[in-house]
Amino acid sequence: MINNNTKKEILDRIIKSEEFANSQVYQKLLIYLVNASIENRSLKEYTIALEFFNKGTDYNSTQDTIVRVHIYNLRKKLESYYNKEGKAEKLRIHIPRGHYEISFSQANSQGDSSTIKQYKIIITTLLVLLLLSNGILLQLLKKSNTNREQSLSLVKQAIWSDFFTSPKEKMVVLGDHFFFVQHAMSPTDRTLLRRDDINSLEDFNNYRKDHPELIDSWELPYPLFPKNSIWPFIDLLYVFNKLDIDYIPKYTSSVTATDIKNYNSIFVGSFHTLGAFGKMFSNSNFSYTVYPNKLIIKDKNSNDFKEYIDRSNPNDYHTDYGIVRKIPGPDKTIIFIFTSFHDTGTIGIIKYFTDPKSLAELEELFIKKYHHVPEYFEIFFKASGYNRTAYKTEIDSVYEIKPETPLW
Repeated sequence: MINNNTKKEILDRIIKSEEFANSQVYQKLLIYLVNASIENRSLKEYTIALEFFNKGTDYNSTQDTIVRVHIYNLRKKLESYYNKEGKAEKLRIHIPRGHYEISFSQANSQGDSSTIKQYKIIITTLLVLLLLSNGILLQLLKKSNTNREQSLSLVKQAIWSDFFTSPKEKMVVLGDHFFFVQHAMSPTDRTLLRRDDINSLEDFNNYRKDHPELIDSWELPYPLFPKNSIWPFIDLLYVFNKLDIDYIPKYTSSVTATDIKNYNSIFVGSFHTLGAFGKMFSNSNFSYTVYPNKLIIKDKNSNDFKEYIDRSNPNDYHTDYGIVRKIPGPDKTIIFIFTSFHDTGTIGIIKYFTDPKSLAELEELFIKKYHHVPEYFEIFFKASGYNRTAYKTEIDSVYEIKPETPLW
């Protein structure tokens, strides 16, 4: 039986380690879990959400993964600690998978090493097969040839520097499409539906008023994503992993106002999937519609007006229109929005923003126009490609956003 003083000594060494030194959130989370262990309190996901993350009583774990993500990251940080600084520790803190309560155990009592090794081999094999089936493995192998120095150079460039070096936690949001279920009460007749003109619960409720046949229909309770929407994430998350920066993965329909206030955010997705991020275009030089796809540019300084209507077939050769916005969020957060009408645009834009050479050209463009690199900005891109794959991405126009510009 490990006494409470020993538990506190173990905890103290961990939170003072290099692994945890710059992670106040994970220090506090580990302290919270250890104190619960000392008090013999049973912890559930809902309890942690309310007590530690200050979520409301309406917390829904199917829509908000904050607890699971933080516990997963904490488990990884503990593993990293025990593989390096804590290698000599005989008594260790362990968070069993599928649980939220910690346990204290001997270093050699966490499972037979040969069994664990076999388990890892099986999991790795299944993961490789999964990646192959989705065509992702080849892309990841190509990315592995890019060295860490390239990712580090992004942090030094003005475009990204404040985002990555900020003490704020990071959130990466993937846009999910709005689907609704027709004949929802019938397991045999239920049908998933998607309409281009319905992109939010408000749109759906307004549409349903004029369509009584949808009386037994409601919003799909889980997210669905377009086939190619994951591709822009590969380049982006590769940078996070190379820099060893933690991030919270989310999808648009699960993002709350609290999330936008607490995290430095990156949104990646189409105009159709912007959700709450769409409201952040109220003070922009750009406006858009998604039924039909139309992008309007009105320069606030010159009153120049341009309109781009997207009638392209993304499965053929086409030009996609995309916008990048870096804007000041609430409580000193930073928000990046990468959006376009099709996957082609977001794929091309993310590649552009994770390439130090491209960003150096962008900085030169800003300096030429404004004599400095703006802290916040918005950019109009054109991306040409075939079958939702970008071959050429170029900047059409850039605009500075003043730090005092309201978010909404």
